[in-house]
Amino acid sequence: MTITGYCNFCGQGKVVDIPDETPERIRDEEANHSASLGCSCKEGSDWRANMLVIEKCSDNIEMMFRERHPDIADIFQDAKGIVYNGDIKRITCITPEGGIAAMYRKGGSIELKYTEKHETTMSADW
Repeated sequence: MTITGYCNFCGQGKVVDIPDETPERIRDEEANHSASLGCSCKEGSDWRANMLVIEKCSDNIEMMFRERHPDIADIFQDAKGIVYNGDIKRITCITPEGGIAAMYRKGGSIELKYTEKHETTMSADW
């Protein structure tokens, strides 16, 4: 279906296509979202760039943590937006094996780090 959507940032109207099966109660929201994605205004461009960083972060979280540490993947997925916008500076999780998983903003990106702790302890008792 073809309707007019309006950029959420500058209000510029744009004809957009949305799926015919889109429920009526969210058609305008979907159309406005599509118009915002295609708008050339500064705010829209900045928003798209931020969305790309968050989307890439989501892919990286899945690749790094989903298989071995699904709970950490869930935590990081839920928090990626607030880490990116600076509401939380850093999230660190320690695995039962002693691994350290961290997510934080660095410049214009979101960094993920996983460090496995390899420690050997030996005792020499008499």
